[in-house]
Amino acid sequence: MKAPFRDRAHAGRELATLLEHFRGTAALVLAIPAGGVPLGAEIARALGLRLDVAPVSKVLYPWTTESGYGAVAYEGSFWLDDARMAGHGLAPAEVTRAVAAARVKVGRRMARLRAGRPALAKRARRG
Repeated sequence: MKAPFRDRAHAGRELATLLEHFRGTAALVLAIPAGGVPLGAEIARALGLRLDVAPVSKVLYPWTTESGYGAVAYEGSFWLDDARMAGHGLAPAEVTRAVAAARVKVGRRMARLRAGRPALAKRARRG
């Protein structure tokens, strides 16, 4: 089976053709590091849009460094899978610790990726 894209940059160029209606607008491309940045960079370049990063982190189970049951976003919001939490019998204190650890991780990523630069302004949009 042939892969639909050669790499992430190729995927970004292809996606940009579907987003052509954003050319010349104030749209902002948010890319999730690390894999989404090459894709987002190609979209922003092709359409002449601004690019910013949106670091996120999984909220991890206490017994693993890979598997999670939620996510924390760059601006502090988070999402938790209640069914997975209940299914694994996670105590509220465990969840609180895991969300806090994910927020710290996102903060480190923000500091490293921004190097002191502020985030680009984002406006709320309604569909």
